Amino acid sequence: MKQLVIIITFLIAFSCSEEFPLETFENSERIVVEGAITNEPGPYYFRISKSSPLGSLSYSGPGIKDAFITISDNSGIIDTLKHLDAPIEQHPIWYYYYIAVENYNGVYDTIRLLGYDPSTLIGIYHTTKISGQIGNTYNFNLVYEGHIISGSEEMLNVPEIDTVIFKNQYLAKDGQEFFVPYIYFSEPKSEKNYYMFNFGNDDLVDMISGLARVWHFSILNDEYLPDYVNGFNLDDGASPVGHEDFFYFSQGESVNIRMLSLTEGAYNFYKSLLSQFENDGGAYSPTPSTPTSNLSNGGLGYFRVSAVSEKKMLVN
Repeated sequence: MKQLVIIITFLIAFSCSEEFPLETFENSERIVVEGAITNEPGPYYFRISKSSPLGSLSYSGPGIKDAFITISDNSGIIDTLKHLDAPIEQHPIWYYYYIAVENYNGVYDTIRLLGYDPSTLIGIYHTTKISGQIGNTYNFNLVYEGHIISGSEEMLNVPEIDTVIFKNQYLAKDGQEFFVPYIYFSEPKSEKNYYMFNFGNDDLVDMISGLARVWHFSILNDEYLPDYVNGFNLDDGASPVGHEDFFYFSQGESVNIRMLSLTEGAYNFYKSLLSQFENDGGAYSPTPSTPTSNLSNGGLGYFRVSAVSEKKMLVN
């Protein structure tokens, strides 16, 4: 069975539109947007930043606090995003730093921080009411200092993961044994599908810590998949930065395997990124051209909208 699978390190960028004078990005900083709309409970978080100088070891630079951002859908909902202004607090006993964020249902989540650094929160915005639903189309609109970026994407369906089985594998390079996840699911052959697999990186914790800007994931084209996928090894694929074994776990480790839907445009964007990395010599070198995106007016990345199927379990 021939399968096209790609594991890449990337940043995501999204965009938007409004009735303002339009300026273009020529030899200047560009806007980077990270985040995603899913069919999981909101709120959904986005990090808005300026691009880093060419040759920098990071694609995204300083966060932008005063952008005007809306997300709308085809049902008529328009959601104006708010900047995350939660105060950083310190636990009175364990002394770690954290923030408390409110979910749509009024329940607060405690987000533990790596340290006291308010700059990690600058540029992070959250939705207030919009919900991700399969079949809806979402429009991300951003205005900042006269620059307008816009993008639109439909949320496609994703198969339910039937089960995940971890198989023992020996790594000859270091003499250790790890467990590799194999997933099982039914593939609807009446339609063309594209998938992403990751481990829960669409959340606020990873966005604040910076992990959301270096994601380990795989993408899959269903062209050669059978009607029933009887054990797909998530570790299959290639990395543009030379790392291996992204999907290896130790016994007893808690994992969250996520399967997400992609549009053809999103799939081609990530596939193009891999090609850029391979031809460019590494993730930290400037790419010779920008992969085709669904964003307008020089916005970096791709406005991704994904339905999610997941399994949370212990490796055994």
